[in-house]
Amino acid sequence: MRMCVFCLYDDLGYVREDVIYLIRELRAIVDYLVIVINGGICDDEEVRHYADYVIHRLNVGFDAGAYKQAILNPDLIEKINVSDELILCNATFYGPLISFTDIFRQMEEKNCDFWGINLSTGGLEDFLQSYFLVFRKKIIASHMLLDFFMEYIDENEEDINKVLIYFERGLYRYLIKRECVAGNLCIQRNHILRNSCESVMMDNVPIVKKKAFMPEYMDRRRALFLLKYIDKKTIYPIDLIVNDIKRKKLWDISLEDIERIDLSRMRVIPKCENNCKKIDAIIPMIEKRQDICMLGRGRIARELLLVMERDGFEWRKHISEVAILDGGSTEEFFGMKVNRITNPQKMLQGRSVLVAMGEKNSIDVMDKIGNADAITIWN
Repeated sequence: MRMCVFCLYDDLGYVREDVIYLIRELRAIVDYLVIVINGGICDDEEVRHYADYVIHRLNVGFDAGAYKQAILNPDLIEKINVSDELILCNATFYGPLISFTDIFRQMEEKNCDFWGINLSTGGLEDFLQSYFLVFRKKIIASHMLLDFFMEYIDENEEDINKVLIYFERGLYRYLIKRECVAGNLCIQRNHILRNSCESVMMDNVPIVKKKAFMPEYMDRRRALFLLKYIDKKTIYPIDLIVNDIKRKKLWDISLEDIERIDLSRMRVIPKCENNCKKIDAIIPMIEKRQDICMLGRGRIARELLLVMERDGFEWRKHISEVAILDGGSTEEFFGMKVNRITNPQKMLQGRSVLVAMGEKNSIDVMDKIGNADAITIWN
């Protein structure tokens, strides 16, 4: 038996056309479908038409909280235990661009205990992106999922960064450490948001994340080319995406605009994700040092500290100061005062420094700190 727990949320409480499409596609390949609604919807009649079991809950804990509530639900434990496969899926993407039947047929040939659509390998740790995960009998029968959610997942967590580190990346690490074999349909070489055209066209990722169409990730021209490609090369009905883009007021795009696009003029340029050192290589470098000054208080620094906290590494025994150079906020960071360093070569002389920034900023900072004993996270 194949079972699926599907999580959905809509800011206005509606079940959109693209979500219904996804639910129908899931229904076609599963024997038992649980739908968890975060935050409530105006009318759940259509959802109940497809679902075997519906859970309404407050919009807390994101998808991880929804999955935990379903997996620990007394009414569902026996269903999960007798399942051969358990799917965890959310509504953060448009797709599938090919049928789920074809996806599962490809994955049947792979000897693994759990799998996802795409494996992300460019960051501090490898992980399967959690918008679509499948767990096979070994993991179900061992109750590893149940143990993981009970130990690591706070169903009321409101910090999305913490959810990503503890759930999406933490679950992958948790299972790998217990000698479970991971599989993936695609290897994600191009960023699934910043380079979604390349992700679909070159990495063959059969979904598009909804956030990819936001202006910070894509301009109107690339949106048109991607929609044209999806229309001509995949099975997905692009009117579902166009209607959602219009609703969100992201781009002024019509089906006529897409029809006029000449795909042969589309330039697809691979922009592979930056390759940074893995967390298992960074922690030993930190362990060897005391009184470290960490430079940076942005996304990279936050991710690094959260990963170390999740894995039980007591970084506060080694990192004594958080600082920034030049501009930026000095607001408290992880309970630590943030200092501004105006003369890095003088103020950091003889200190150990952890440069917790993006690759470009790290290069700039390394030029400024002189002979400090520096740990960088980039290869």
